[in-house]
Amino acid sequence: MIGSASWLVERSAAVLAGADEPLATLPQEQRARVERLRRAQDRDDFVAARQLTQRLVAQVTGRAASEVRFTQSCHQCGGPHGRPMVDSAELHLSWSHAGGWVGSVVGDRPCGIDLEPATDRPPLFDVLTATEQQEVQSLPESQQSSAFLRLWVRKEALLKAAGTGLSEPAALAQLDVRTSFVIYHEREWQLTDLGVKGGKHEVVAAMAEERFR
Repeated sequence: MIGSASWLVERSAAVLAGADEPLATLPQEQRARVERLRRAQDRDDFVAARQLTQRLVAQVTGRAASEVRFTQSCHQCGGPHGRPMVDSAELHLSWSHAGGWVGSVVGDRPCGIDLEPATDRPPLFDVLTATEQQEVQSLPESQQSSAFLRLWVRKEALLKAAGTGLSEPAALAQLDVRTSFVIYHEREWQLTDLGVKGGKHEVVAAMAEERFR
């Protein structure tokens, strides 16, 4: 636990290995989304993220994991996606999944989590502020990808916590996330690098949580 939020980051395969009929806990519209995913890994990640969050909510609340149910509704189109919610007004939650990894955060205030498997792909400089670009470009080329990913997951975690997500893509290039505390949408947020590693393959993860004064 960091601050008021609890978090978990695990491999999708490990989460699903400990789950009994994971699809059975998903509502029909979520199962339909799973079926539309073409890649088996994407289907596993989708289900595992919800399983991990179900387990984390159960740990935080003392409820049985089988009793925890989520809903999603996009504030723009009304579709079954967007910020996840649980049947408790006192809890805020977020999940992330990519490349065989899943992460979840649950807290008593708005929070968000994002993760990405480590990669050697070149940085996407157009989503960084000018200062962030200079900082990444000043590093040896072998370190630039990991430095970029650290900034990227911090930005995504913050946008999830604020409830905007990537519906405001232009905000990425204006949002400096190099420090632990950031003002966004006139609210103060705390950013934390989770620094999770797994075997030979590292995953870069971060969480954001609204900071109450």
